[in-house]
Amino acid sequence: MVASTYTSTKEPLMYKDYLYPGIAAIALAVLFPTYWLLELDFTFSTGARREAFGGMDFLYLAVGLLAAYVWWGLRRVLVEQNAYRGADSLLIMIVVLNLLLTGLMFSAGLIEPLNTDAFVIGGTALSLVLFGVLDIVLAVILLRDSRELPGLVKVFAVANLIHGICEVTILMSWAVIFLYPVTVVILAVLFLRRPEEVEFV
Repeated sequence: MVASTYTSTKEPLMYKDYLYPGIAAIALAVLFPTYWLLELDFTFSTGARREAFGGMDFLYLAVGLLAAYVWWGLRRVLVEQNAYRGADSLLIMIVVLNLLLTGLMFSAGLIEPLNTDAFVIGGTALSLVLFGVLDIVLAVILLRDSRELPGLVKVFAVANLIHGICEVTILMSWAVIFLYPVTVVILAVLFLRRPEEVEFV
């Protein structure tokens, strides 16, 4: 028999469905390191953290909302394109916790009793450890089921595992500034690639 290729008529629609998550992932890959590098520069140059509520707080909010949207996009890709629900509950948990913690830390700039060094530093450390553990668990699940998933998801899982370990260690968390954008760019490629053609022989 002669091999032929069949491309679903749903491909253009599916590609468009993931266009916005792909754009969001690219934006997140740029804004995440931008926010943290600016914050670190301010802290090192002044010897204190930024206390006045302003544009940086809205940048932080944007990063948090984009992250939630991108991780929700990953859940959609796994479910809709790969019929995979092995990480469904975990991804929903990551999105919900991300929104809650982002809202809480954003509120710290508006609510005076929360705008303290102890609360901000403690909240940041807690977020790093919590999301580090979740990232590691997600990576392990995806690697365990990698035979059911595209190769690009396996690449993402490895990158996610590495930056998750850095988050948990706290001392190596600075590396996340550079590793997280790489992980997110991999997701952008996953979102923006066109669905693979299915071959019938």
